[in-house]
Amino acid sequence: METCTLSICQTVQRIQKPETEALIKTRVVIGAPKTDSSCRTIPHMPDLMTLCARLSPGDPQAFILTGTRRCMEPGKLQRCLKEYTEACRIEAVHFHTLRHTFATRCAEVGFDMKTLSEILGHSNISVTLNQYVHPNLEQKRENMRLTMQGCYGWNPLKNAQVFGIYKFLNCGILK
Repeated sequence: METCTLSICQTVQRIQKPETEALIKTRVVIGAPKTDSSCRTIPHMPDLMTLCARLSPGDPQAFILTGTRRCMEPGKLQRCLKEYTEACRIEAVHFHTLRHTFATRCAEVGFDMKTLSEILGHSNISVTLNQYVHPNLEQKRENMRLTMQGCYGWNPLKNAQVFGIYKFLNCGILK
């Protein structure tokens, strides 16, 4: 934790057992992520790492949430999130929803998309852009304004002729 980074190198999931083992139908599996790019190191701000250090069990092999070498049951973690979000009167939130929200908020503040893609563990930037970043109308409007301002020094009252808008103004269509 001294480097203010967090490494992601394993996943935890509950999967179905084969039909032959009827008594216990699922099992928790700790394994490698889906792709090589899913193994990643994420830089964090020192304040967040201070909080993580307080939660650290001291054993580098231990899981932060349990303090032991056994992971938290994925269903229990999902139930904890559900209880918390219901107490906050927020509906239909899952951990994957939080990933999408994080990606969208990063895009809104101008986060470099290649960096965001790597932090999310995506194999290429198109996954991040096509599936995780959801721009809203205001963000689109602001980007259009910045483009006009940056490319043309555009002011709608001063530069209307550049776009042929003066024809509409002269006809009384736009006032």
